[in-house]
Amino acid sequence: MFQPHFVVPVVSNWELIASFSGAAATFLSVLTVIGVYYWQLKKEKKDSALVLLMEIRNAERAISDIKNTKTISETTSVMPVSSWQRFQHLFVADFDLDELSLINDFYNLCSIMQKEIDRIQSFLPISIEEKVKYTQRLLGDLAVKFVNEPKNFVDGSHYLHERNSVLQTLNDETNTFTPRLPSERLLQYLPNIRYVTVSSCGTKLKKIAKVV
Repeated sequence: MFQPHFVVPVVSNWELIASFSGAAATFLSVLTVIGVYYWQLKKEKKDSALVLLMEIRNAERAISDIKNTKTISETTSVMPVSSWQRFQHLFVADFDLDELSLINDFYNLCSIMQKEIDRIQSFLPISIEEKVKYTQRLLGDLAVKFVNEPKNFVDGSHYLHERNSVLQTLNDETNTFTPRLPSERLLQYLPNIRYVTVSSCGTKLKKIAKVV
């Protein structure tokens, strides 16, 4: 009677070692990819936290200046660029609901305030241009007034005295016209601003960004 038999493949030690080495290399490659991914994610989070801190600090400094001076100049800016919407997914797990509410409110109010500042600043070139026109008109009227006076440009003359007086007065007047409504809105927002850097949210951001 036919007896079936099985042939057991013989695997050498070298083949076992090669097989194990290949599996180990694949495992190490996977670990390396995972490690690089988490390293990049951590670096992205650190860099993003640093960007947010810079934006928040600049905004808080600008808000303090506005509170103290109650004026808006050509260089006033609260938050020209807002990065919170772009980076917030990186920090959801780090902040509690109160902290998320704080930073959301801060960025939202800063964005609204920046729009009011932009409206006010859009009038500044017009105000300056009108001031220049007014100055030239006054100087022209003054020149006509003294057209028949002899030696107008001699030191001590009435013309030079009045001209210098006009220029001094207008140069000392540094205020320019600003629309009332955006200015009032801006001042209304100021008391509602809660600073982030002095809060627990700011402390966490500093820790993630590795700054003091």
